[in-house]
Amino acid sequence: MGDILLPLYVLSIISSFIASVLAIVAIRFSKRTEERLKNNFNQMRSMMDLQHEKTENLMANIETEAEAIRSSVHGTRLELLDSIENVHRIREEILESMQSLEDRCIMKDDENEK
Repeated sequence: MGDILLPLYVLSIISSFIASVLAIVAIRFSKRTEERLKNNFNQMRSMMDLQHEKTENLMANIETEAEAIRSSVHGTRLELLDSIENVHRIREEILESMQSLEDRCIMKDDENEK
């Protein structure tokens, strides 16, 4: 019976050794995989941070441009209102001049009739 047990013991030792080697390889592989995942995560995080910073800068630029447009539109609106007011004033002056001229012409016609 000892003859049968000896190969079983040897086989058991060999299989334990192979299992240990496989476990060591699996642990090393999982550590390398973990490192790669950490590196990928850190790269993604830095890319996201960079994109976030670019987005914030873009939003700030958009806000600056929007403020410039609002200011320009407001200034143009004020200029247009002034121009409209000037047109109304000139129109009134023209109407007054025309009325004055008409009054003078009527007065001359009246004088000529006398």
